[in-house]
Amino acid sequence: MGWVTGNRQPRVALDVGADAVHFKNPDLPRTRSEMALPLIVVIGLLGALDVQSTEESALTKKTWPS
Repeated sequence: MGWVTGNRQPRVALDVGADAVHFKNPDLPRTRSEMALPLIVVIGLLGALDVQSTEESALTKKTWPS
């Protein structure tokens, strides 16, 4: 989340165990993949949206609706 808000760019970690930027949250120990999106409005950065999955590689473009 910090990287996403600092860089204002989305980020996907298909395997959080292999991702150098991922912060291991003790409240979510089963997280295997994660996607974070910056929420940007006209006046600037509003925050970020974080989506997590217990499955590795769960958040790929193949899983997104068309």
